[in-house]
Amino acid sequence: MLSDIEKIICLKKVPLFENLTDEELFALAKISFEKDFKPGEIILQENEPGHELFIIVSGEVEIVKQKEGKQISLARMGPFNSMGEMSIFDSQPRSASAIARKETRVLILPEEAIRDVVLEFPEIGIEIIKVLARKLRDADDKIKALSK
Repeated sequence: MLSDIEKIICLKKVPLFENLTDEELFALAKISFEKDFKPGEIILQENEPGHELFIIVSGEVEIVKQKEGKQISLARMGPFNSMGEMSIFDSQPRSASAIARKETRVLILPEEAIRDVVLEFPEIGIEIIKVLARKLRDADDKIKALSK
């Protein structure tokens, strides 16, 4: 089990939180809990409601989407990547599934707890918005490149 200090060290390495103060990171560490997944286990399920933000602590996760009955691999992610940011803010179902490909440990931050922390520390919300905007721009760039 990770101590709060170890959680802070982990959170600091996540692009979503890299610009936060130690006080803000501590607030996030306090609301997080760990969960382990075996290879092949589903961490997030496409089209299911999303009420948590996940941070990969160790292991490897594959992001997949179902299309016409086939599983399409979108990405592989390792430690210090985040998953589920969009669903906790727009209340839409998960856009893809996340499957553990190795023994994987994640930190889970529940939606309601994140909202409470953001009310106390608005800078956290601003940093999350910046990262989501960057992801949206990256997706837009990929779409433009594919349409050429």
